[in-house]
Amino acid sequence: MLQQIFRKKRFHKNEIILQEENTRQFMYVVFSGKVKVVHHCGRGKEYILAFHKQGDYFGEIALLDGKTAPASVIAMEDTEICLLERADFTQALLSNETVVQHTVS
Repeated sequence: MLQQIFRKKRFHKNEIILQEENTRQFMYVVFSGKVKVVHHCGRGKEYILAFHKQGDYFGEIALLDGKTAPASVIAMEDTEICLLERADFTQALLSNETVVQHTVS
C-alpha cells in the first residue's frame, strides 16, 4: 500500500535535500546514493550528525508531528530518494487498518 504512494526524486552531489529549520512534510528513503545529515552553527561550521545510504530512511517523525527539521540533509553523490508525503501517509492511515497496525507496532 505505502509503496504505491512513494514518489522518486533525484538529487545531484552537494544538493540540499532537506533544509534545517524548514517545515518537514516528507519521509525520505534513500533508493540509491549517499547523504549526510548536518547541523550548521555560527561561523560557517558544519557538524556531521549521520550518514545514510541505500535502504536507510529519515524524516519519519515528520509524518507524525510536522515540525521543523533539526538538521539539513545533503546529497554526497548523485542520489535518488523515495518521498512519502505527510498528507498521503495520513490518508493511508485513515483508509487502511493494516498500515495503522504496521505503524504502531
